Amino acid sequence: MGSNKGSEKFKFVEEKKEETVSKNNVKKEEIVEEYNIKKPFYFGFKQRVIVVIMLIIIMFGLGSYLIINSYRLRKGEVVKYSETSDSSYEVCLLDNNVYSTPCLEEGMLYNSSLVNTIPINFKYNVNFSEYIDYQLYYHVVLYNKIFDKNNKEKVLYENKEILVVKTFVDKLNQKINIDTDVKINYKKYNDFVNEYKSKYSPDVKSVVEVVLYLDEYDEERSVASVSIPVGESTFEVKKEKLSNKNKSVEIENEDMVSEANVNMYFGSFLIIISLILDIILVRLVKATFTKKSKYDIELARILKIYDKNIVNATSDFKYDENKEVIKVESIKELVDASNVINKPIVYNKINNIKSDFILEDDNKIYKFTLKEADID
Repeated sequence: MGSNKGSEKFKFVEEKKEETVSKNNVKKEEIVEEYNIKKPFYFGFKQRVIVVIMLIIIMFGLGSYLIINSYRLRKGEVVKYSETSDSSYEVCLLDNNVYSTPCLEEGMLYNSSLVNTIPINFKYNVNFSEYIDYQLYYHVVLYNKIFDKNNKEKVLYENKEILVVKTFVDKLNQKINIDTDVKINYKKYNDFVNEYKSKYSPDVKSVVEVVLYLDEYDEERSVASVSIPVGESTFEVKKEKLSNKNKSVEIENEDMVSEANVNMYFGSFLIIISLILDIILVRLVKATFTKKSKYDIELARILKIYDKNIVNATSDFKYDENKEVIKVESIKELVDASNVINKPIVYNKINNIKSDFILEDDNKIYKFTLKEADID
């Protein structure tokens, strides 16, 4: 068996040495094209790792920026403002022989039996540091309460009346000015409380409170009020107002909220993609450093050392089965033959544990097969 292989090798070498010079001048590129064989671009491990790391950094960084920016946009715009409120009133009288004027100015002590009505004017003003597109409501409510004279918290009777229904204010400006008037029928409430005291309990007190409310979003806020005692022989009117300077308010912009939502969704998407790339990178590195078999090591060695002689076969590569197939014992012999006839060796992967290296001549095919089973 050994002598046959030796004679075959000798015959093969002698035949190839007698080839014409014209065949030796055939370019490798032309032969590759003739056999429909191409050597694809190889994207190395290091390059792949660098690209994946760059994508992770870019996507994670951009995603984080968009998410942080979405929170900033949701906070809205902080605007400085100063607000004030006030009220004024006069006490209008029934026909009488005491006063020469029909109405008395505020800040006096009044005889309840002479009072007919009390007109009240409410004012509310706010100045913003810049123009804003504001939307709010205001309304005025009257509360009539009867309570124990020793304990205001013990309410015996309470009635609520809407004097000014919710009024919408919508304007683009730096100022809000509300000016509204109401008239309190003091005599009506005074007569009612006096009747209650005579019929049910003389040891009670009563008050009529008129309040100006601002309705901002879902919140109702009292900004001015007038408190009028009823059922007493004489009374004084008390007022409450507010004055807030250099306050801050957060103005929500619908366009900014929409932009914040887009930032949040797209930023979250990029973060998710970067995490997926993290997983891919870990698997890539893990697969690379997994211990290789002796077959894989030998195959890699052959492809690296004899790279100039070897080309990769395409998926549809087939050699002429009518030619005589001669099996070669080692890749070194096949490479020597390739150098003699100046033709490439075709690398054809059969499966994960077997590969063929094929050198095709005019009449014969020389083949070396690398198998995992043959490697010690």
